[in-house]
Amino acid sequence: MIKKYLYVLFFLLPNSCFLCAGVLMQGFYWDVPGGGTWYNVLSSKSKELSSAGFTAIWFPPPTKGMSGGYSMGYDVFDHYDLGEYNQKGSIETRFGSIDELKTAIKAYHSVNMQVYADAVMNHMTGGDLEDNPYTGGQTWTKFIYPHHKFEKNYECFIPNGKNCFEDEYFCGDWGPELCHEYSYVGGELKKWGKWLIDEVGFDGFRLDAVKCISPAYIASWKSDVGAKFIVGEFWDSNISLLNNFVNQSGIAVFDFPLRDQLRDMCNDTKGYFDMRRLQKAGFAGVNPFMAVTFVENHDVARSDSVITDKMLAYAYILTSEGYPTVFWKDYYDYNLKPYIDPLIWIHENLASGPTNVLYVDGDIYVAARDNYIVYINDNPYSGKNAGNIKTPWPNATLKDYTGNIKDTPKTDASGYLIDYYLWAPARGYSVWGPVK
Repeated sequence: MIKKYLYVLFFLLPNSCFLCAGVLMQGFYWDVPGGGTWYNVLSSKSKELSSAGFTAIWFPPPTKGMSGGYSMGYDVFDHYDLGEYNQKGSIETRFGSIDELKTAIKAYHSVNMQVYADAVMNHMTGGDLEDNPYTGGQTWTKFIYPHHKFEKNYECFIPNGKNCFEDEYFCGDWGPELCHEYSYVGGELKKWGKWLIDEVGFDGFRLDAVKCISPAYIASWKSDVGAKFIVGEFWDSNISLLNNFVNQSGIAVFDFPLRDQLRDMCNDTKGYFDMRRLQKAGFAGVNPFMAVTFVENHDVARSDSVITDKMLAYAYILTSEGYPTVFWKDYYDYNLKPYIDPLIWIHENLASGPTNVLYVDGDIYVAARDNYIVYINDNPYSGKNAGNIKTPWPNATLKDYTGNIKDTPKTDASGYLIDYYLWAPARGYSVWGPVK
């Protein structure tokens, strides 16, 4: 009933209330196996991921990159080549052909999961050299394709004499930067987004490097494309900047501020992290309906990874508000699936209502939602409790739904535990609720 109610809200308010329920899988990592096989791998996991409780999957950038079959897709050369044309040394992308892509999308649709494309709209790479009157020299800005769709020249890029939105820090470092305010570029990117939904079959998007794109243009792009869900990579730990961007663009963002806190908690194996920092933490603590939470992704895993006790972080995001994301490599390569799956079940079957912190100190964080109480303990030496906290369940038998603790304590008529304190193991977690 809870899940059904939340999905009704999602369809009434697309792109925001989907964050009330659902779990997202990031379906790739940096340098997944090449050779055009990854879409087939994704297809093979659709039923398993759906059975585990995932509701959506994020695919890698589908576009042909400058490095052809070696590309991870972020060095975009041709938005309309999804593994169909012989360009840059290959027909297929690193992940496969356009037909294999469509087959993978259909596999997830057949198990009622949504599929999000990673859309790179800031920059281009791999163009030909041409004279550029705006720079007084030559630039790599001529893009001609066999299909003749969304071809480009120097007029499409910054500088071009137009009032283009430009981030002053880093956006031009990846190649010539598109000017979205130039009507041809802005309009063609909207056509491309609609094509990815209407013809290819995607349901929504993860937008790369949205700091580099005007939030006003993103709002317009969202309105015209008609995606069911859009999340942007606004890589910043300043919560106010994230909130301003969300308010202007109307799309969700990944919660980098929360991820920073979770990284610090997990990597501090001596337990010196102050668990009080988890109260209303990150962007989810300010705007949970527009926060996509995560522990790891393809970028941070290469340079700033969570290296110990990742399950403490997954216990937090899968029991807290926000739209949680699981990283493929954690789930499969690092064998966390058996530990993540119970938390997904909890998220999809029990999670509802706002978070109410019941107790927190340097070692333990205890919070309640409508149907459970979660304990997260970062102390490396001993289990921790928070005393005899009153629960909302009188005369009930409780259990830890993670399976980490096998005890089944009982409550009295007032909701207090009888001869028992709820607790979490050393560097561990538990999620307590009444036995159904």
